[in-house]
Amino acid sequence: PLQNGRAVSIEEASCSDAEDDSPEVVELRTMVATRRAAVVAALSLCALVLLVDVADALTKTASGPVSSQEDELVSSGLSAGDEEEAIVFEAIVDEDGGTARFVHRVGGDLAAEAAAFCAAHVNASLAAHCATALTQQVDLVRRERALPSLTLEVTVDETGSTATFVHEAGADVRAEAAAFCAAIVPEEYVAACANKIVASAVDKSRLDAAGPWGRLLGLELLAIQRPTSESVGGAAGTNSDEPSPLVVSRVQTDDVVGAAKHVGLYFAADWCGPCRQFSPKLVAFYERMRAKGWRKSAPLLEIVWVSASRDPDGYAKFLAQMPWPALPLDPQMRNALQQAFGVTGFPTLLIFDSAGWGSR
Repeated sequence: PLQNGRAVSIEEASCSDAEDDSPEVVELRTMVATRRAAVVAALSLCALVLLVDVADALTKTASGPVSSQEDELVSSGLSAGDEEEAIVFEAIVDEDGGTARFVHRVGGDLAAEAAAFCAAHVNASLAAHCATALTQQVDLVRRERALPSLTLEVTVDETGSTATFVHEAGADVRAEAAAFCAAIVPEEYVAACANKIVASAVDKSRLDAAGPWGRLLGLELLAIQRPTSESVGGAAGTNSDEPSPLVVSRVQTDDVVGAAKHVGLYFAADWCGPCRQFSPKLVAFYERMRAKGWRKSAPLLEIVWVSASRDPDGYAKFLAQMPWPALPLDPQMRNALQQAFGVTGFPTLLIFDSAGWGSR
């Protein structure tokens, strides 16, 4: 029987991707070993590079009400009484950077609003990605508005000098971030700097409130959205022989993993032959457990793939074969987890009894 908080390791490891124990890995290992109890919010603002994924590419800036001007309210279909609570932002709708205004009204059906917007503004093949991006952006704005008072230490130059960003609960965090960045970076970098500050503030707030798995693995995992039985060949005039495109969505770590009695961390890579041999067996076992009702309200088992893939294409193809979620492709995070749990080869499956973790 599994002991609380302990792990049983099953290794068939003939693949190895070991790396030097660099200072960066040591730092990350410390973060993991303490279950990432706090966010490292220091940002390097001397080389601002915006990393944009599929969902983020569809949204521009999220700023709550665009303006209090009466004509802008009318053009958005908003009344003055809706202004304070409505969420309004410009969304990128084509490859040339064209935008359209998205409005989520007080008490509105977000899913219906997003679906209608995407049907009107983007190609049908991108509708699912568009709706997901809009939903995530609305959720981000809500989190921004609900931020508690907090501080962030921000690295501002190559020498390691820092400045303290302060947010007061109830204030406009984007306005605060823009003012903060205007004082430390050139004008052309202010918008990118402010976006990073706001994202870090939201992440810090969420991580402070996260459960143990969210603090250990990060706040979000990636999962494949598979077509439902109703969507397979169901629409008139469609070719049922054509496979439905798989959509990768972000899921909350604590929502997916937190309720499970046992949690498996599966260290594997698409380039590893033994991994490719073992994965189908693990999928078959996992699916049998699902058929027996192990994934109901209190699932007994959940698995998270910790990828050692070397490129995004290999990662995506291997993820498509898995019915469980995965960490985003992040070599440093994977190295930290390997160091923390003593994983030296692939595949390695660690099974944790999470009952002993409690609220730690």
